[in-house]
Amino acid sequence: MKHILMIATGGTIASKATADGLTPQLTSEELLAEVPELEQLCRIDTVQLMNRDSTNINSRDWLQMAACVRAHYDAYDGFVLTHGTDTMAYTAAALSYLIQNNAKPVVITGSQKSIFNQDTDARENLRVRTTLLGLPESRVDEVLAAVGLADTGKKRAGRFSMGMRQRLGLALALIARPRLLVLDEPTNGLDPIGIEELRDQIRGFAAAGTTVIVSSHILSEVQQMADTIGIIYGGRLAYEDALRSGQDLEELFMSVCREGRRARGEVAA
Repeated sequence: MKHILMIATGGTIASKATADGLTPQLTSEELLAEVPELEQLCRIDTVQLMNRDSTNINSRDWLQMAACVRAHYDAYDGFVLTHGTDTMAYTAAALSYLIQNNAKPVVITGSQKSIFNQDTDARENLRVRTTLLGLPESRVDEVLAAVGLADTGKKRAGRFSMGMRQRLGLALALIARPRLLVLDEPTNGLDPIGIEELRDQIRGFAAAGTTVIVSSHILSEVQQMADTIGIIYGGRLAYEDALRSGQDLEELFMSVCREGRRARGEVAA
């Protein structure tokens, strides 16, 4: 697997909305966290070189970028510089002169929108994932239908309700047909019909061979979709067993927690 260094310099892609408009504030780690699929393609380290609006990039910054590439040249297979779009062409031209006889790719990339901008529809979100993962585009329609978002058309994801965003998140997780699916409070924001549909989907995933781990504090929902129960107390798995018919999950949960507290000396035996 290739080893890439991402060098963050700021730009709109790393911006957040402030009273003065969009300003570069996101760190390289925050940028990378927004595209977790990249971990499946290569190993990535990050360097936060600066956080500038690209209109303020100057020759000293170009020297700093070139020095960073040279300093890490032997350790990596390639380099990606995140940058603003206003002066990207000037930076590319400068680095082509500053980094001579280069046999490794140095890619400069940016965006006219922040990475946090959700101004794309559900289909476009999924299309980007299929491109990143090398999957056929037909998978987009399959997943949209599976989570009930096939009829959202061009509606922007930024205008989705909380329940629709939950569905989109589930679609993004399903796009690569995972063997393990971890869902954290998946029914949050869903209406009763949506909750029922999600229960059926989760059971369907399990029936098709996907292991589904659901983390939830809503025990009544867990009882209707799980076949094995795990209870974590004090940072460790304190209980694990098959869910039995008629079992009172609330009583079981409280019993495990009480036992855990007694074992830690927090309550009298």
